[in-house]
Amino acid sequence: MSNIVEIVREFKRTQAELMKKMKDDGKNELAKVFKDIFDRHPGLKAFGFIGWTMGFNDGEACYHQGYVRVGRIHKHNRYRSDEVYYTTDFLDDSGEDEFKELFGFDEDEVVKKDYYITEPFRLINSDCATLESAEAELEELNDIVEMVFDTDYLIKVRLLENGGVDIEVDGYDCGY
Repeated sequence: MSNIVEIVREFKRTQAELMKKMKDDGKNELAKVFKDIFDRHPGLKAFGFIGWTMGFNDGEACYHQGYVRVGRIHKHNRYRSDEVYYTTDFLDDSGEDEFKELFGFDEDEVVKKDYYITEPFRLINSDCATLESAEAELEELNDIVEMVFDTDYLIKVRLLENGGVDIEVDGYDCGY
């Protein structure tokens, strides 16, 4: 056998072992990383990950898409009007209903127009002064989250009152 064949065999064997370890230990190891992020960003109480691979794309390749949700509020004027509208990073085409409970959004408390809200509202992470920075750190973990949970996942991460971290993992179907 050629040396390259043996190298490839060893690579595949090692890769399979590491992927198994990632699957077996990944959630617990991510909990440690998440705890560190909570500690560095006072006021951060919850965040989520949503990921999926669509099953149909008009003949184009289907690939995994993963996103972080921290419930960040965006303020803007819609259609160049004087009226101010608010939206969040979970009021879009993915995960709206799944993240409402996590971030403290109550649809009955606000006026909603086509995914835009006309009244300001308070979310669970409203007291986190470094929310944008925390979100950027979490974005960097997207590839690791995908390695641990594959695809079609909805992950809700909460800081517990005792300082621990709760990670709830559910399946997610993007609908297409």
